Amino acid sequence: MIKKLISMAATLLVVSFLVFLAFAVIPGDPATSKLGTEATPARVEALREEMGLNRPLPVRYASWLAGMFRGDLGTSYSYSMPVTDMVAEKIPVTLTLTLMAFAMMVLISIPLGLYTAKHEGGTADHVVSVLNQIIMRFRLFFQVS
Repeated sequence: MIKKLISMAATLLVVSFLVFLAFAVIPGDPATSKLGTEATPARVEALREEMGLNRPLPVRYASWLAGMFRGDLGTSYSYSMPVTDMVAEKIPVTLTLTLMAFAMMVLISIPLGLYTAKHEGGTADHVVSVLNQIIMRFRLFFQVS
């Protein structure tokens, strides 16, 4: 179990760095976006310094990572508000959708699975198998796209 936890932590660390790196290399500058294209270069440079965008990427990542362990995910460049607050706003909706999906699973999927298992090879078993294959193909199609 400890081995799996270490593996999970390493994977999360690598993925978080790759996402951080991706946002660092995509075209566009958060300071220019925030100030607009009419801003003077001096003002853009001052805002970049204020936002910490002039620091080297590993330093910015380490700072973000340290903040994350303290529960501070930083400030959104687009909305100028703490990311933690933005995430917290969405938790009730996410929990509601999760509970609804779980309820559907318990009320529909489990009884249907038990019924088809009991009547293996019957019409219901074949219909559910075909629907399952269609749904899986549909899901795979949209995951790749």
